[in-house]
Amino acid sequence: MDSYHELKTLVASMEHDASKFHHSKVKASGTRYRALLMKCKKACDAIRKEVQAEVKGMTVKRRQAKPKEDLSASIKPPSSAPILIPIKQDRKPLSADLVKLSPKSS
Repeated sequence: MDSYHELKTLVASMEHDASKFHHSKVKASGTRYRALLMKCKKACDAIRKEVQAEVKGMTVKRRQAKPKEDLSASIKPPSSAPILIPIKQDRKPLSADLVKLSPKSS
């Protein structure tokens, strides 16, 4: 966590040089700004390595497998009622636009 706080202070210290470079167009502050950005990049890389090392050291918490349900009981056969499907999609379907489909009887 110390690396994170160091990064925050680096970013805060860049504010003066960043505003001076962007608003006043001072070349020297641009050079300092780029140098501080490079320090921030190195600090970010160090933090990434710390986090990666910590992650590798962690144990994986496995979830318990849920018992599988019998889905055959929940599947219902199709009803014998006709299915209405609208043909035209650009307007409200009228009763004349509906096609009756009845389940195939085999």
